[in-house]
Amino acid sequence: MRVEGGVLAILLLVGIVGGAQGAELLPTWGLTTADRAVLELAGGCSVYRLWPGDAGTRADDPLKLEDDEVTKRDGVLRLHNVTCPTMTLFRSKNPDGRCVLVYPGGAYNILAADHEGVQVAKWLNRQGITVFLVKYRVPRRKEHTKHHVALQDAQRSIRLVRSQAGTFGIDPDQIGPHGFSAGRHLKLSKHTSTGVPAHDP
Repeated sequence: MRVEGGVLAILLLVGIVGGAQGAELLPTWGLTTADRAVLELAGGCSVYRLWPGDAGTRADDPLKLEDDEVTKRDGVLRLHNVTCPTMTLFRSKNPDGRCVLVYPGGAYNILAADHEGVQVAKWLNRQGITVFLVKYRVPRRKEHTKHHVALQDAQRSIRLVRSQAGTFGIDPDQIGPHGFSAGRHLKLSKHTSTGVPAHDP
């Protein structure tokens, strides 16, 4: 978490495909329920929204909700009904320029954000790797193929991180995705869809 003047803040990335134009600090109310749950586990991290605008949502998303949901059962933290996708930045104490974007699994219905997200990010940090844990949109939208909105978020996340590589202290040629289950499928879909955007800017 980043604190400015004693106020917890979320960093909002603004910009269009091809490069973010800067970052805008928002007060704590900008965090969703799921963002807060991840931060409770993550500790000193910053959160970035993927899409510009006050709500951080896409107008063409058929699911219209003001907040996401969190449940925990059998020790598994599950994020539900995500309409405002974000990235949580985990900085290594000894960064070596490498960066991994982590996409949790959950069958495109939920996100298993702890054991397939936070725990992985912390391990990678210990190896000197900067990590962005991506909270992409779930569940699958019945109006689209199961991974359509998630692929939009995956493409956007890679582009934003690469365009801001200098700001984050990472090597733009050392950025890669890692995913579990649906997140792995999403990672492969991102690779096979290179050059074919899943969304308009």
